Amino acid sequence: MKLLYILIFALCIGAVACNKDKKETCYTCKYKELEMNYGENVTIRIANVITPNNFKLCDSMVYLPQYNSYVEPSVKYTYMKSVCTKDERREYRIQGNDSICPCVENSDNIYNDNKNAFLYIEGIDKFPYNKVIIYKEGSTIPLITYNNYQNSLLTFNAYIADTLQDGKTVVFKHLSGNFTYIIKLYNNLLHTDLYDELSGGFTVIRKPQECPTTGCKGRDADDPLLD
Repeated sequence: MKLLYILIFALCIGAVACNKDKKETCYTCKYKELEMNYGENVTIRIANVITPNNFKLCDSMVYLPQYNSYVEPSVKYTYMKSVCTKDERREYRIQGNDSICPCVENSDNIYNDNKNAFLYIEGIDKFPYNKVIIYKEGSTIPLITYNNYQNSLLTFNAYIADTLQDGKTVVFKHLSGNFTYIIKLYNNLLHTDLYDELSGGFTVIRKPQECPTTGCKGRDADDPLLD
């Protein structure tokens, strides 16, 4: 019995020690803001941090092959609401209109102020024929690829579809951390005449951190998630 108490005590001490050592990951911005000038009034500029919103929860997403991306259903089906409250969704279901509202607000909606909410590529409108490839830092496999990226449509906000090992089940993740990108600018719609290729990286932060957001420079300077 005495030995049993000693073992339990040791396990408790070990658990406390493990919890004490387990610290929340803090992200700092290790990449510089990208800026490339192509003559008078033509500049590509990308901040080195984004702080995406977290307020949408969707039952389903729609795959658009032309963008190689999953998007919220309302992007493709205009009769759907882009987002509902839980009460609105309940009312639609009572009415038998489940499909009207596949996306609802997330109760954890703090800091959903739309500041630095997505990867804004300033000047990309000057290069409508482009390809934006985003990677998780350290990976050589593209996380997502955008053909003809626009700041007003299908922007990167680190909300990613991920296929599980069974090859059929798709889950959606709010990602954080460091990412890299390659941006290819083309002279033609077919993406055969390359004008220039840019590379860089940025950090995704979704909530307040215990450590300073060192080196982070967002497009919106008054972002409360950034120091």
